[in-house]
Amino acid sequence: MAKTGARNKKDNTDLAPDGGWGWIVCIGTFFANFIADGTMFSSGVQMMAFLKYFGETKAATAWVSSSQLGLSMMMGPVVSFLIVKYSVRTVAIAGGVIAFLGTVAGAFSPNLTVLIFTYGVICGIGICFFFLSSIVAVGLYFTRKRAIATGIAMSGSGLGVIVYPYLTQLLLDMYDWRNTLLIIAALCLNAVVCGALFRPLTRRNIDKSTCKCLEENSVSDSDERRSMLSFRYKNEDSVSPTKIYNSTSGIGEELKSFLDTNINDNVDKRQFFSEQHLSSIKPTDVRKTEYHFFLSPRLRSDVFYSGSVNFLPSYNCKLKFENSLEDAADKAKENNDSLFLSCIQMFRQIRFTLLLCCMVMWTSQSITMTYIPDMVVSKGIPRYHAAMLISIIGVTNTVVRILAGFTVDFFHVRSIHLYLGALCLGAITNIALPWCNSFPLLATCAVGFGICMGTVVCLRTILIADILGIDQLTVAFGIIAFFQGFTFIIDPPLAGFIYDMTGSYVYPFLMTGCFYTIGAIMCAILLFIHHHNDITETQVEVVLEADEVGKQNGKL
Repeated sequence: MAKTGARNKKDNTDLAPDGGWGWIVCIGTFFANFIADGTMFSSGVQMMAFLKYFGETKAATAWVSSSQLGLSMMMGPVVSFLIVKYSVRTVAIAGGVIAFLGTVAGAFSPNLTVLIFTYGVICGIGICFFFLSSIVAVGLYFTRKRAIATGIAMSGSGLGVIVYPYLTQLLLDMYDWRNTLLIIAALCLNAVVCGALFRPLTRRNIDKSTCKCLEENSVSDSDERRSMLSFRYKNEDSVSPTKIYNSTSGIGEELKSFLDTNINDNVDKRQFFSEQHLSSIKPTDVRKTEYHFFLSPRLRSDVFYSGSVNFLPSYNCKLKFENSLEDAADKAKENNDSLFLSCIQMFRQIRFTLLLCCMVMWTSQSITMTYIPDMVVSKGIPRYHAAMLISIIGVTNTVVRILAGFTVDFFHVRSIHLYLGALCLGAITNIALPWCNSFPLLATCAVGFGICMGTVVCLRTILIADILGIDQLTVAFGIIAFFQGFTFIIDPPLAGFIYDMTGSYVYPFLMTGCFYTIGAIMCAILLFIHHHNDITETQVEVVLEADEVGKQNGKL
């Protein structure tokens, strides 16, 4: 057993740097999340100003925040395509610029419709660009330390929820909503700086790990080694001699010696490790290089996984490495068809359907975040106390995101158990919120809701991987994010419509509590099915092992 554990530990060696510049990427992701969630979840404070200025109904005004939040999720498939076509850095920088332009245009909106299109739609698209890119960047740079890196990076979201409501209320008190949006636009422009930190992960970044991988796998055959290092252009004449390539000084003496003895002297060895050549590799040429698997978000099935892959029992880096290389060319040729078929097959799985319903239900958190400030003010509580409640949710959210991931990774607590508990807590706090008439009671409910919010967001990809497997994470996450974006768009206006009809916040928050209750029921059914499957698989393994022992005894 000890030898098996040691072998598995060695096999889990990945080519992600797990440090170095990755920590700078982590810092960039931290501030990108700070800007994204801070902007979106301070909408409840902004909404009071929009209601007063435009004089529209709550249902109509809620479209500003709901469209922004919804499109930040629904544009995920488009952003994923752009990341593959260009790079994480390019898409993140473009997102910062788009969010800045949309917010600036929103500051000059003559009516609510224009504000919805500019500050809601355009800014939401920009936020999706740099928010999703930041998640991918951390996934590419970290594997063994991903749980820690993701916890640090995603805590920026909680800090944004803490700071932005206070900042927004302060700006609204000092200026009007138009000047407030201009300052928020300037903050969004800082996402360009964050995106610039997402340096593409090239071969030069992973040479040291590659040498280690080659040494461990004992690749000694000259032809195999030549295939692994064959990064030559199809048309060598297209390589400009004036181009500056990455130095081969960091690739290690073993590989450098191989290049010296096996590569023609007429070919510049530096081109084999150039960033230019990385971008020139076609998906159909993936068999020629094993590096491409680790550098392409499209081929990394674990790129959205927020935990440490070392604790996934079904994840073996070496095995996935080899299988992906074997299938990558076929997948590249049938990319569109296979993606469509994968989506169809997902809906045929009862576990995925339950998981989708469970995760769509908790998107009703946007109702709470949008209307809790106005509900508190309607009870006669000062506005700065309303902003403080959002900050309390943000503080709890930040702490719980780190603790939840740490608990699952290091104490091996089942993620579905924490998820079920969080959904039940979310149902209780939302039903109780309208009946709380004092700030201490409201603050207590805010803490409970922050625990729920932090847990379900942090464990989203971890739960998907636990239930469906790491291989289905990318497709499942994309489908779930699309439906979550759709419900993020319709939930706040629906709650606003109910308030306009009834004149009370009891019914909108009661509806939110019911959504969380439905999600908890779906999660409980999923837990039962998953537990039953685990028992069945264990029994099959015991029977097979007994048969093998019996055969061996028979031979003896």
